[in-house]
Amino acid sequence: MTRKREFEFSLAAPIGVHKDGEKHFADKITLVAPSVKNNKSRCIIKQAIAHCIAESQKNRESNSDVVASSETNEDFATLGPIMATSLYVFLDSNQILEVINAFTDLLISGCGRVLDTPLTTFHLEQLDAEDLDKMLGEYIVNFFKF
Repeated sequence: MTRKREFEFSLAAPIGVHKDGEKHFADKITLVAPSVKNNKSRCIIKQAIAHCIAESQKNRESNSDVVASSETNEDFATLGPIMATSLYVFLDSNQILEVINAFTDLLISGCGRVLDTPLTTFHLEQLDAEDLDKMLGEYIVNFFKF
């Protein structure tokens, strides 16, 4: 099975982009799968995900009666927000910042494009914080497999 290498993320709050001497507003960012070049950032994010999964499993085991009665098949569209929320539930603030910094490093090192131009710090500084959280969740769901 072939994995997709990129997908488009729709922003709730468009960002300004200078292209061909003109200012444009973009409401989509193209996200690209990490490569070996991005191993440091990829490993930081993957370790955080593994930690969240392990903590989630501990909680499920201690609350098995609640889990058994709940819906276990999540709609794929809801997995991104769930993953982003899990980071905030199971990680402390320093760990969350480390994951967000690793993700933004990925984006500006070639894993993000806006209007067919590489994402820069200038673009990232315009992002709505909620968009960044949702983008991280979607990125994890699409490119990090366990």
